[in-house]
Amino acid sequence: MTFFKYIKENLVKFIYIISIFIVINLIIYLTNDIFIENEDLLYLNILLLTITILFILYEYFTWKKDFSKIYKATLNESDLNNININENKIATKIINDIINIKNYERVQDIEIIRRDLNDLNDFITLWIHEIKLPISVLELITDQIDDLEEYNISKNLRIEIERMNFLINQVLYTSRITDFSKDLYITEVDLNNLVSSVIKENKNILISKNINLDIDKTNSTIYTDKKWAYFVINQILNNSAKYTKDFGNINITFEEDSNKIYLIIKDDGIGISKSDINRIYDNGFTGKSGVHFQKSTGMGLYLSKKVSEKLNFTINAKSKENLYTEFTISFNKMNPYFNVTKM
Repeated sequence: MTFFKYIKENLVKFIYIISIFIVINLIIYLTNDIFIENEDLLYLNILLLTITILFILYEYFTWKKDFSKIYKATLNESDLNNININENKIATKIINDIINIKNYERVQDIEIIRRDLNDLNDFITLWIHEIKLPISVLELITDQIDDLEEYNISKNLRIEIERMNFLINQVLYTSRITDFSKDLYITEVDLNNLVSSVIKENKNILISKNINLDIDKTNSTIYTDKKWAYFVINQILNNSAKYTKDFGNINITFEEDSNKIYLIIKDDGIGISKSDINRIYDNGFTGKSGVHFQKSTGMGLYLSKKVSEKLNFTINAKSKENLYTEFTISFNKMNPYFNVTKM
């Protein structure tokens, strides 16, 4: 705040000081018993004025320093309780008390929101486990329909059951990602087995669309959280199957260098336009593909990107519209420090 604003805020104080000066000078001038030369009176006024200005400047800079601390802390969202201001003054003490009250209210609000989110996550987790029971019953009913040789009906049911499981798991992982560290378990993961499990999960949609799946093999293992890595690969493979036309092709290959192992999933589906390619990881974004596939949620790649950032691997995509889409997941190789010979 500028000095002129400070004067304006303390105008009454300055009027009082000026009044004191005027009164002193009038008393000296009008009282016959007091005789003082004009030069001495001028000197006295200059001395008093100098002392007054020094005190005003000291008060102004002290006040400005306190104001700047409060302003910067508020701007940077720092802990306002750690601000050291001059509490000897009533105004600054009141400001500090207000800050402490507001900071306490903010902490309370955050705690309420955190508690509500935890309750919501608990409810979602419980609901997911409960909904899996009727889905299991549906799978048994589908098996019974197979026994009646109603294969078209059972095939369609299996596709929808698979889709329900996919969406339910997406909801489950969405609820867990807010508290990622509590649900993290790093182990050695066989990449072949992991990919095979994902393919098995998507077998119904792959078979129903007669998609030709060309799978490479690798002897590599990675150190990561298995369920989260599974989630990411499942999202990408499911997208490939969804956006690949009937009798299309999906190729799964592996490459590696000295530092990384690359899992590459490429399809010859509808592709991604240039205008959409940089936005595919945005929350809820479906792009042009969402026009053709209304069932798209736009959440899968967004969640996959968040998981990959937390697990320190990367996802890259390249595509040409109506030709192909290729996703590359880059896993870091195990640090040589962990290559301990088994006893």
